[in-house]
Amino acid sequence: MDSNYYQRIEQGVCVYCGERKARPGRRMCPQCALKATDRQIKRNKLYHKLRTAAGLCIHCGVAKADEGYVSCAKCREKDSKCNIERYHKAKGETV
Repeated sequence: MDSNYYQRIEQGVCVYCGERKARPGRRMCPQCALKATDRQIKRNKLYHKLRTAAGLCIHCGVAKADEGYVSCAKCREKDSKCNIERYHKAKGETV
């Protein structure tokens, strides 16, 4: 990170453009945050496409995807566990 990054944080301006005020509790202005989100979505779609074509797990990109799935067993298990925890947290329950 360059010194501008930390100076911008201290000044409360966007670390990306340095022109606009950063959102409260964040480091980027709304415009730059939207652009960053768009870039991330495009990158994720590209990774998904490339990994699917190569027969790899779309999440980890390391293991081969199981037949009939786009992810490996380890990632599906991990996702399932996270989904269950998220469900119980939303319901206010403890697992």
